[in-house]
Amino acid sequence: MHHARTRELLAAVALAIAPLTTLAQQPSVLEDGRGNTTTIRRNQPTPDPNPRIINLSFPGGDFSAFVEALRTAAEAGPVNVVMPATAQHLDVPPLELRNVTVAGALRSLELVFGDDSPYRIAVREIDPHGPVFGVEVARMNPFGGRSAPQQQTLDVISITDFLKKDDHPGGIPADILLDSLQTTLQMSPTNSNGEDEAPPPEIRFHEEAGLLIVRGLPQEVSVVRRVLDELRGSITTDTKRSQVGQRAQARADYLKRKAELEVKAAEEQLVLATKTFDRVKSLHEQAHAPDHELVAADDRRSQANNNLAKAILEAEYIAVTSAETLTDGTSEALKHLQSENDQLRKQLAMLQQTLASMQQQQHNSGRK
Repeated sequence: MHHARTRELLAAVALAIAPLTTLAQQPSVLEDGRGNTTTIRRNQPTPDPNPRIINLSFPGGDFSAFVEALRTAAEAGPVNVVMPATAQHLDVPPLELRNVTVAGALRSLELVFGDDSPYRIAVREIDPHGPVFGVEVARMNPFGGRSAPQQQTLDVISITDFLKKDDHPGGIPADILLDSLQTTLQMSPTNSNGEDEAPPPEIRFHEEAGLLIVRGLPQEVSVVRRVLDELRGSITTDTKRSQVGQRAQARADYLKRKAELEVKAAEEQLVLATKTFDRVKSLHEQAHAPDHELVAADDRRSQANNNLAKAILEAEYIAVTSAETLTDGTSEALKHLQSENDQLRKQLAMLQQTLASMQQQQHNSGRK
């Protein structure tokens, strides 16, 4: 199938390279049938008096690999390409280009990402003498319209009751608290399907005022508040504990709660990844999604399974090591935790069986 696709692209590129490099291009307007349009402007390049002619044999890979192959082919001089992060991992099929300019090779990708692709790209020649090119990417929904970006919000939260201070020795050190929030946000299922582009969440801490400043999508801000609510239940202000015992208990409570939250976040990630895969599979069966998008969705689902398995194992390990630190392995509390660990092992075994079943289904569908 790759060879057939390569031949099709060769024919299309051969017919299109010359016009693309010599004629002014009109904006492309994409319409989803409901009056919604997306415009990608392709500007006419400034002529280069001495254009470099290259041959490029690209075996296939992501956009970054294509750019590296282009730089290798244009060994006589530099090639600078400015692209958003969303463009770097786009899949580019095999291409064979002969006697083309650097600009023409890049603009051939505008044909590759055509009507059957969930993406549209446009290449702008910023400086032909550098040369410097800019790549613009638009994500299209199955009906042809651009996916609407999500809006970030700003939230300010007081965390003075969490922080460890002289009059509150049972609190959590600020660096540990911030690490817990960052870790949970990294595992959050928000944007895991890569469809809605938004800046990553940002957390700032104002130490003097004891304020946490959170900027992110509403779902991400909600995750931060949930973590704080969970941690609030794990903090004790029992001043009767000795300072050493109090520190050990607070850290053990924190580590255990953090592990539980990571398991919950991994479970949510798996649920969302599974739903995304089912949706993409349905679109693929209706010929509305290409093969590589189905494979990518399946990979994300497998990765979510692996994340959950890892989170469960880490929770089990933390439970045992925390209990041994606090009890030296001699109390009834440790026996109770060991019983809980047995349950965790059973859950992990069931998860592994589910993962093996999914992998077998993927193998069978690939053979079909």
